[in-house]
Amino acid sequence: MKPALVASRDAAVPALGLALVALYWLQERLFAGQVTASAQRLAYGAQLPVHVIPQGVMLAHGAAWSLVLLALLMGAVLYLLYRSLAAGAPSVAARGGLLLAFAAMLLIDLRSSTAMSNDAYAYIGYGVLPSLHAAYAPEAVALRGEFSAINQIWGMPLVPCIYGPLWLEGIRVALSGVHTLAQAWLAIRLFNVIALVALIVLVYALTRAPGAVAVVALNPALHDLFVVDAHNDLGGIVLVAAALLSYRKGWRLVALVLIVCAGLVKLPLVALGLLLLFYEPVPARRLAAGVALLGLTLVAYAAWAGPSYFASLLSVTRADAAPAAAHITAAFRGFVTLHAVLLAIAVLGIALAVVRRQLWDGARWSYIALGGAVYPWYLLWAFPSVLLAPRRLVEYAVALPLLALLLEHTFSLVGRHGTVSAALAVIVIAAIYEGLRAQTAAGWGSSLGTSEPSRKAGNSSTENWTPVVNGPNSA
Repeated sequence: MKPALVASRDAAVPALGLALVALYWLQERLFAGQVTASAQRLAYGAQLPVHVIPQGVMLAHGAAWSLVLLALLMGAVLYLLYRSLAAGAPSVAARGGLLLAFAAMLLIDLRSSTAMSNDAYAYIGYGVLPSLHAAYAPEAVALRGEFSAINQIWGMPLVPCIYGPLWLEGIRVALSGVHTLAQAWLAIRLFNVIALVALIVLVYALTRAPGAVAVVALNPALHDLFVVDAHNDLGGIVLVAAALLSYRKGWRLVALVLIVCAGLVKLPLVALGLLLLFYEPVPARRLAAGVALLGLTLVAYAAWAGPSYFASLLSVTRADAAPAAAHITAAFRGFVTLHAVLLAIAVLGIALAVVRRQLWDGARWSYIALGGAVYPWYLLWAFPSVLLAPRRLVEYAVALPLLALLLEHTFSLVGRHGTVSAALAVIVIAAIYEGLRAQTAAGWGSSLGTSEPSRKAGNSSTENWTPVVNGPNSA
């Protein structure tokens, strides 16, 4: 590359990073304005260090359209950043600029006094209970001190915990030294900052691509969902990504242990780990490993969390299903249908990887349906499948800000009609289209997906992947 072009690119890269910071700051200001205005309706709002939007409140339409514009601009800047870094390694000054942009985003994250979700208050409540088992069977006793404000949000007793014991122990350690709700919020956000940094390091280890690292590190949706709102999926996805790296290094046993650990953060994440059995070349070994992963995860739950976990899971599932059943013939009929279709696609994608050693690119977004509902933070569940096909990472990163917005249950552009079902419909159509396109290209006599990854193949699951060491897919 000519020196003038190199200099121009090295100047553009930090400028694009700072543009993302500015857009993210504007987005958070819009969110904060909406949350603050609606949180005043809560009688206990003054007791909360981080205000949350009340249940059932929708964002104002003007703010919603402004957020859509910001999300589109974020996607465009992320794409330009990726393309700029794809041209070659950035200079030290450009890397420094990106690092400053990342630090600025973290500053925005940690200073935020509002959140779009109240889930973190439940996490804090579970973390300050006297024991792990108390979270799975909470007693009808108010939490100590100012933590009793959490009972105003999540009831007394608290809603039973449905998260894995590994995550719960981690959050208990993170909150072990806190004495106030404000300290607890800072601790839980720092907990996720560590997980985000770990994910960034793993992306670099798996791709060796500065552009891929940048669009993950500076992705506003990841910062908003997992640092500001502090959702707890990040640690589990880090473990799945670490398992992928272990498989590529040939450390099969380590990979299997990490997948079980991911399942002990959130139970559905063990299903995402089954995708990595693609790296087991022998069919009998893939099937045996799949059965072992599911069995070991359930045994670990029974031994660590005890029967109270399964009782808690059943109780919460029934409580969620009751109101849903009342609406299934009305407004939620389309949503329930789309969720079921996406779940079927996800199961098929996992089955192809385990049974036929084939990867279905089009199924990657469907993995958000593995949970009992669909939330914006479940978009991270698509990340392991994206890492299996790194050429898709830029598409994922660019789409993430807008998709996260459209899957937000408080988001509406017209009337009180949300955008969740419309977003799921687009995901279903895209998955079916990509499946049909791949099937047409391969011939209708063959199975869906690709079983012969090659960096020369146009539909390769490992295109643009630089192998770390010799492994099943190294050339």
